[in-house]
Amino acid sequence: MLASSATWAIIAVNVVNHFGYFIYLNWMPAYFNKALGFDLRASSFTAFLPWLVMAVGSSAAGLLADALVSQGVAVSAVRKGMQTVAFLVPAAALLVLSQPGISPAMAVGCMTMALGTTSLGQAGFVANMSDVAPRAAGKMFGLCNTFGCLSGIVGVTAVGFIVEATHSFAPVFSLTAVLYVLGTIIWNIYCTTEPVF
Repeated sequence: MLASSATWAIIAVNVVNHFGYFIYLNWMPAYFNKALGFDLRASSFTAFLPWLVMAVGSSAAGLLADALVSQGVAVSAVRKGMQTVAFLVPAAALLVLSQPGISPAMAVGCMTMALGTTSLGQAGFVANMSDVAPRAAGKMFGLCNTFGCLSGIVGVTAVGFIVEATHSFAPVFSLTAVLYVLGTIIWNIYCTTEPVF
């Protein structure tokens, strides 16, 4: 599997996706509390909203992808398009978040947009594992997810050092946005929907 560029495209995008996902999961409460001054107990819905939108977005991604394919859109175009939106919209939202003086409402909106649209990747790189490896999708998922989880571990740790050194989440948001753009480029160059395994 590791000899295939299709596998490495999925791994690369999974690494970028998990980097961002685990940062949201582990650091969003600290960002809301320290940078925005939210009392998370008093504003639990605000902290929960991005995750709610992400859950809805994951299901909507599958429905939208199926509808597009049933209308005759090529599967490769659907996979590339869904993943492109899943990375470029969050990149833009994170760049807004990295700006000084952002209001709490704007921050929650940007974070909700970032998480909500990231979930479209379920119909991008996640579904692509079954395209590329229809007879070995479980192995493909395990392999790619291992790399993704490792990037999440590194990312969460790196954020701690970055925030401690800079006293700001702005560099974290900017770095993640850059990774999303790089992931989009790699995906659109190397993604294939042809069965390989």
